[in-house]
Amino acid sequence: MNIIERYKAGDRNFRGSDFSGSKLSGCDLSWSNLSRADLRCTNLSSSDFRGCDLSSSDFRGCDLSGTDLRYSDLRGSDLRGAKRNGETISHFSRWDGLYLYEVELQECESGAVLVTMGCHTRTIEDWRGNFWNNRVEFPDNQSPKSKQRLAAFEFAVNYGINMGWIKEETSKTSA
Repeated sequence: MNIIERYKAGDRNFRGSDFSGSKLSGCDLSWSNLSRADLRCTNLSSSDFRGCDLSSSDFRGCDLSGTDLRYSDLRGSDLRGAKRNGETISHFSRWDGLYLYEVELQECESGAVLVTMGCHTRTIEDWRGNFWNNRVEFPDNQSPKSKQRLAAFEFAVNYGINMGWIKEETSKTSA
């Protein structure tokens, strides 16, 4: 087993590397190239993967608890079975450019569906119950950036409905 705990390796090329079964918790691998890396069953908890190229990497069975994936490229990556936000991932999608921050939709093996917008991760019901939780940055005032945030949320929910991850009645709870 490879142990690289609390290691700073930022801006390195690990393309195609086999880290399967390694313990990489607490590592700073920000802005590194890990495309096509084998990260199966790796402990990546509390690691920094900001800005990494993680495209086509295999994360099955990983522990991603507390891992910073902001600005990273996850296109084509397999996150099924990875642990994140206290849940095991069944399906995962992420979008950049819908509004100021990244938007993520995570279907969990428990049946829960989590939406992440910026640094806030919640169920659809919790979002609907208190969508305007950031009144300083995104007040409910029909401004373009507030409309854009709401549209990004609705996009993620509609994607989940179309993919069969979300039942339509769940998505229609009042805001």
